Amino acid sequence: MRTSAEIDITGFVGNDPKSPSANNPNFVTFSVSVNIKKKDHEDVTIWYECQTSNEHLSKIIKDYIKKGSPVRVRGVPRFDTYRDKNGNYVASCKINIDKVEDLSQGAKEKKSIQSTIESIGNGNNYDIDDSIPF
Repeated sequence: MRTSAEIDITGFVGNDPKSPSANNPNFVTFSVSVNIKKKDHEDVTIWYECQTSNEHLSKIIKDYIKKGSPVRVRGVPRFDTYRDKNGNYVASCKINIDKVEDLSQGAKEKKSIQSTIESIGNGNNYDIDDSIPF
């Protein structure tokens, strides 16, 4: 039996995507916030650190994803713990993303971005024909 772990979240980008490593400009990170409404009507914000080193996906993210954009991301989660400056343990979730959708774009642009990402995921390198009506 094949097993896998995958997470799919919809939220808002917390910071502009950046390449923190000069050695690997294809490595891109950005954060996504998700608001969860609890039973006591108090909102809790959860932050996810998203990252990828896929060359084509990184370019799409840098071109289309900006701070404040509503997005949907999918990828493999990695959970870590670390100690903050006060010595307390803090949990973090990083997502190695393989799919991203910018929800703020028009329907045609969303389809074009999504089609590009899906063709990258399949290992194809197709150019999108803008004359195709979506």
